[in-house]
Amino acid sequence: VVKKNGTSPNQILKINTMDEAGNAVSDVALSLSKDGQEAVVLPKASNGLIEYPLAEVKAAGEYTLGVASTEKRYACDPIPVILEESSGNMIVSSVNSEAYTGESPVPFTVKLIKITEISAKPSIVSKSWSGDIELNVKGTNLPDTLYYRRLIRTEKGDSPISGETVTPVTPTGTATEKIFNVPLPTATNDQIGWKIEVQLFSSDLLGMESAIVSVIEGATKEELQAAVST
Repeated sequence: VVKKNGTSPNQILKINTMDEAGNAVSDVALSLSKDGQEAVVLPKASNGLIEYPLAEVKAAGEYTLGVASTEKRYACDPIPVILEESSGNMIVSSVNSEAYTGESPVPFTVKLIKITEISAKPSIVSKSWSGDIELNVKGTNLPDTLYYRRLIRTEKGDSPISGETVTPVTPTGTATEKIFNVPLPTATNDQIGWKIEVQLFSSDLLGMESAIVSVIEGATKEELQAAVST
């Protein structure tokens, strides 16, 4: 099959980008990468559909279709794309080990990376307390490494511990729930709590959420026990 402009359907890589529920995703950056070559970032989708002509691709071989390295909101399971040269034109031979004709787009699922909820245990500590709190982070497609930052809460607002930046941590758990400990020192005199910010990325606040640990002067044993057990 040849279009009127002389371009065969298999000279255009068509991808139907969707989320795990099957909804079209148009704001994700995908790329074609090949060992030893700079990855090609594909144009953004229109209503989930990406159409990428192969006219500018010079080398045949096996490529990998995946989320672009600059894309921080989505993950995916990359798939192989085989390109071949035919009659002087680059064509798509197969996608994910299945023959490609170009008559219909290839479905490609991307997974939203998101923190939905964070809780701390204990959630209340006394001013003289120091030790580890346990953070429980829930979300979707959570990465193996998370980043946290400790902020001191006073009546005047929140401020990071002097000189402290984000700290990487490798939690235990699954892609939907991660658990790790955060050490907290003894509270300052005017401190009313701790704010623990958890980020998906070391240098980007995208997707950041936080948990609050209250600092109570003279907290009773019963209050502290309840904060630990909930």
